[in-house]
Amino acid sequence: GRSVRSLKRGVRLDFSGIAKGLAVRRACELLAGVAINDALVNAGGDVLVCGRTERPWRVGIRDPDGGVLTTLEIREPVAVFTSGNDYRYGEFDGERYAHILDPFTGRPVDAVMQATVIHDDPLRADAGATALVVAGPEAWRMVARSMSLDRALVVEEDGTAQATEGLAEAMTAP
Repeated sequence: GRSVRSLKRGVRLDFSGIAKGLAVRRACELLAGVAINDALVNAGGDVLVCGRTERPWRVGIRDPDGGVLTTLEIREPVAVFTSGNDYRYGEFDGERYAHILDPFTGRPVDAVMQATVIHDDPLRADAGATALVVAGPEAWRMVARSMSLDRALVVEEDGTAQATEGLAEAMTAP
């Protein structure tokens, strides 16, 4: 019953920044509808744990260089979403262009290789991970606070990893 219109031709809405979050939420709802209450839904590496479990799910956060940066043991319903420029990019005339654009400049962002957000709302985790990549190394913590994201991990272009206190406590060796 809701609609959105623009008087400008060619204006389009792109929900790819939250589409996976919505998809995994819906998958958990469908599973619960058939009495499957404990599950892990994986949407291309972004996951949502449905239900509470005695035995934890082990979820790895991939290192941009390959391998596993850290693992998490998860027992409660929570989403783990990562956004970054390590997989999706293009090259032109020998230069690498990230697929995530800065909305203020229209240019690709490349100071942050990836950001991971853990949150009970998969849409917020999905959107938050992208927002932290765009925010860059200097502003990601401020953006995380403004979005109430207390569990986040950012890997800068040079490989330096920084985590919020809330996530650092949960990280274990791969």
